[in-house]
Amino acid sequence: MGKPRMGHLVLAPAVAVGALMLAGCRSHGPEERVSRASPPPAYTPIPNSGNAFDGYALAALQVEQTAGKQLTRVSYYPDQKKAAMKACASALSDIARASQSPCTFHFVARVPFALAPYQQGWRLLGRVLDWRIDEDCAAANYDGAIDSAVLATKFGFDLCGGGPSDASLGLTIADDARISLAPSLTKMTPGQLKRLSDGIQAALQRKAPVSAIVDNEAQNIRLDEQTLRDAAEHDDFKELTKQLGPGVKEAVDYLHDIHGNESKLAAYFKGFEAEGDQMVKWLRDNGAKPKAGRDTEPKFDKGTERPWKRFAFHFFTAAFPMLKMDDRTIARTRLLVINAELIKGAKEQNETKGNTSTYPPTLGDFPHDIVKDPYTGKPFLYHVEKAVFSVYSVGENLRDDAGDTDETFTTPDLKLELKE
Repeated sequence: MGKPRMGHLVLAPAVAVGALMLAGCRSHGPEERVSRASPPPAYTPIPNSGNAFDGYALAALQVEQTAGKQLTRVSYYPDQKKAAMKACASALSDIARASQSPCTFHFVARVPFALAPYQQGWRLLGRVLDWRIDEDCAAANYDGAIDSAVLATKFGFDLCGGGPSDASLGLTIADDARISLAPSLTKMTPGQLKRLSDGIQAALQRKAPVSAIVDNEAQNIRLDEQTLRDAAEHDDFKELTKQLGPGVKEAVDYLHDIHGNESKLAAYFKGFEAEGDQMVKWLRDNGAKPKAGRDTEPKFDKGTERPWKRFAFHFFTAAFPMLKMDDRTIARTRLLVINAELIKGAKEQNETKGNTSTYPPTLGDFPHDIVKDPYTGKPFLYHVEKAVFSVYSVGENLRDDAGDTDETFTTPDLKLELKE
């Protein structure tokens, strides 16, 4: 996940979604964009600062210096996994200590194709946390599994305060932890389930909003735009073509043809930046809304000349997959809390009364934010029949399909990854 920003297209799949999502976001007006955008200085993390981000960054740097080949592997044999876990042990202790403090993400914009800081280390640390959960669940060490799952969720959600690639990585870390832990919920004690529920709710409360990603990526896009302006000024598109691929040839040819024509270049970048402004406005107006309440996605008139459309495709069109990823992760993280609490309540009844498990008739006793389906803004759908309950989200189609879902637990309805 620490791959270069190649028009937001070269990141690993889970991160590519987020890196593409918000390209086109800007925090400056057209007048300001006439001035040159320059890369800001790198941030130096501060030990013992009281900000969780500094601890996370230092832990990532430690792992990147010591993990060797384990840092960049896609898959791991058992001995490689063991080596990676050993290499990350000290850094994970640092992550755990850091997570006890509030997190303010120190985002630094970077030019296209530059490496995203810390992400290789964070990616491996997230994987090791997931492996720990797997091992602890297999050994029935649910206390250890809960500790790792809560830490992974808090750590992952804290990364959502950065840019889109940081957020995508963070959501992936939280997803992996939940997927590994969820099948073991029914094996946990009431006390363990309460500790899990409390920890996950605390992680949800500190997650940064989508607006933070928008604001941060706006800075990246300023540098993206400057890179394209520089290429047009010098009539040199070798690096852009290399990184973005042959699909940008038509857009490059157009800029080559108008090289030196200041009026046409000014009109080109005015139109290009206007599309970015339209996209970011949509994101800021709709990102925090439930899917059912979002406005229709921006569309561009097919009859209007848009010579920059291929660059716009790379920089502006992937906001929607990122929103989808955020919707899915938040929905199932809330469902994790609800399932844990419902199972806990039934177990407590068995312990105190020795009767058959029963569940509440509604979710009315849960906090409003926990039962809210991010797709509709309304409570999750919940059904009880005798000693069995079902709780789920309507998912992306916004329709109640009676809890029917697939092997990914995402469609048509979205559910927690429990194995029935």
